[in-house]
Amino acid sequence: MEKHTSPATDFCFANPTGLDRADSIGELVVFAGRNVEELKGAMRRVLHSEEICFPSGVKWISFHSQQKFNSAQSNRRYRAAVVTYGVLELKRQLPQLIKLIEANPREPFSHDAAGLYYGFGAPEGKMAFLFPGQGAQYVRMGAQLRAIYPQAQAVWEHLGSFAFNGKTLNEVVFPAKAHDQKEAAVQNDYLSYSGWAMPAINLMSESIRALLDSMSVRPDAVAAHSAGDAAAFKAAGIISSEQMIRFAGFRGVAAAACPMASKGGILMVFSEPRAIRAQLKAHAIQQVWIANYNSPAVTVLSGLRENLTATKQVLAKASIKSKLIPISGAPHCPLALHASNHFMHYIADEPFNRSDCDLYSYLFGDKLANDPALYKKVLSVTCLKPVRFVAQIEKMHAEGVRTFVEIGPSDGLTMFVRRILDGKPYKAISTNRQNGDANYHFLSAVAELIRLGRVENTSVLWDLYKAPARPARISEADPPRMPDDIVAKELERLRVLDLQLSRIDKMAGAC
Repeated sequence: MEKHTSPATDFCFANPTGLDRADSIGELVVFAGRNVEELKGAMRRVLHSEEICFPSGVKWISFHSQQKFNSAQSNRRYRAAVVTYGVLELKRQLPQLIKLIEANPREPFSHDAAGLYYGFGAPEGKMAFLFPGQGAQYVRMGAQLRAIYPQAQAVWEHLGSFAFNGKTLNEVVFPAKAHDQKEAAVQNDYLSYSGWAMPAINLMSESIRALLDSMSVRPDAVAAHSAGDAAAFKAAGIISSEQMIRFAGFRGVAAAACPMASKGGILMVFSEPRAIRAQLKAHAIQQVWIANYNSPAVTVLSGLRENLTATKQVLAKASIKSKLIPISGAPHCPLALHASNHFMHYIADEPFNRSDCDLYSYLFGDKLANDPALYKKVLSVTCLKPVRFVAQIEKMHAEGVRTFVEIGPSDGLTMFVRRILDGKPYKAISTNRQNGDANYHFLSAVAELIRLGRVENTSVLWDLYKAPARPARISEADPPRMPDDIVAKELERLRVLDLQLSRIDKMAGAC
């Protein structure tokens, strides 16, 4: 379908002959100005507009606010954003946003729960994309974003057609709806097989990265956790998207088929490494290794399954909590030697490029030299070595990274970053979450990036959708009606929102 481009700004706006936008999804409303007064004036005009009086008005307001933002590159020193479900919410959110800005215009803020964001000035420091690995997968991940945004759908249609063991990635990630919990458990177990999980997670990450790339949100650096390294290499321009899927799929199959690794698994332990080593040594537990240094108080062990079970029991007696993670194989330990050798042979003749940005490796916890030969060597042995995620994040922060954006199915790495950098200046953002409204969470991430001055344009959010019709005037004697079930949901959301705004109101009053 043809895109309509504004010659003055080179931004792609909605196709007037395109798709209808659903009324029941979250929307992003954005504002920009050269100063605080101009910014507040834009918000007040929306608050007092006719469109905010009609249920369908939020689409109109969202679309036109983004058009103004996209065409006002020179007037974006001050920025604000609202993520909302409808005009009833927006009527409550905008006055509170204005009040918070007036309370302290020199203090940027973000209130994710209430969908309110405000910032100004140039971006601070560098921005990095983080790509999660095995364990982040779940059935139907990416379904909502794929359904709403054609760019995400295009990635799934292209890369999801790759087949392993007779099934495509799309068939495994998006199976028929389970009839009961038993069938759902079987579907989750199937996806947890490393031959499926690794390429599926990388595919999910790439679909989100493609959306952000369409907004000109591009990283200064990339890093990964475990099997997310293929997606990180793709994001840096080192390998192609097809190589990303093939590499992840081959390595996953090789890991599961490895004679020793297939007898293994991983155990997440909620403790620091020194205490865990002491317990392993005290009870003479063999063939269990530290695989992931995730955060100061979260460590992952890899090893033989029966030995991990024994470790779990030993740790429980020492009041150390742990849980087994559903994956096939034992990554990042000597048990994966056979798989590593097979993968090294598989990629030996593959072309690798120089990186478009800084690449930090969990193998060393440091930045790699921009050398394609080095990248190939590192990728070929990472499944043998522990994930030094703590050292990696600390090094990135020391070298000027201040914004960490998790690109993938979950928010696990975001939580790890917050623990690692506690007390330091930074911002950690996740673009997806397993539970809740995935589109609302993604738009919240976009709103945060707008606040930080990282977004050039948002036209991708409306790409291939027709411009919303202006709400028609309706007399007070014949007010617009919504279905009872939507009204009930709206009222419940407003009740929760009012609680959130009341807390924020107290905070603003204390300023």
